[in-house]
Amino acid sequence: MGVYRCNDLRAFCDFADLLLSTGESSLTLDEALIRWELANSSEKEREQTLREIRLELNDMDESLRWLRLRLDDMNAGRTVDFFEFVDEWRRNFASADE
Repeated sequence: MGVYRCNDLRAFCDFADLLLSTGESSLTLDEALIRWELANSSEKEREQTLREIRLELNDMDESLRWLRLRLDDMNAGRTVDFFEFVDEWRRNFASADE
């Protein structure tokens, strides 16, 4: 049974030597491993990874948008005292149980 290139330690050593010989000596081990995985993945796998990254970035954008709106509310004084919030939440929660 042959060894897949991505799991071949000798091939990885050769890849690392190539990175070092081309001035990439400042890479961390994690960065080198990411480049190794990228170099040994299929086009389909790379496309899937990019799709997942784009979805994650969209989620992050939505979260940042929401946080900015909440910060704007806070800076504009549109806040509720925490204890008032808890009292109201308890009243609403208690009425939902009835």
